[in-house]
Amino acid sequence: MPFPSSSLAQSGRFTDIRPIGRGACGQVYAARDNLGRVVAVKEALPGDQEFAWVRAKFQKEARLQAALHHPNIIAIYSLEEDRETRELYLICEYANGGSLADQIEAVGCMPEALAITVARDICA
Repeated sequence: MPFPSSSLAQSGRFTDIRPIGRGACGQVYAARDNLGRVVAVKEALPGDQEFAWVRAKFQKEARLQAALHHPNIIAIYSLEEDRETRELYLICEYANGGSLADQIEAVGCMPEALAITVARDICA
């Protein structure tokens, strides 16, 4: 079931839940956690036959990203599993800057100086 109606959300650990995007494996939500932080919650729902692959991908993403510490990389707080439904939720830092695609769409053809700055930030 989607995150807002999941047992994890219903436990009271998260409030102010709202959808912010959609990924290949499920919806992404912004929420306030029980520490008062605004977090992003990515869900992996067991709705299709590829769930074992999605589950392994989520777990690998969480471990790899949690091992990295850099200002340009989103921090992972936890990987949560609903024991009854086996749904996975990746709880991570919320960055409200939009995607690179959003930035390019906003400025149209990106000026060279801005493209170089963005490329340096990505490489860092």
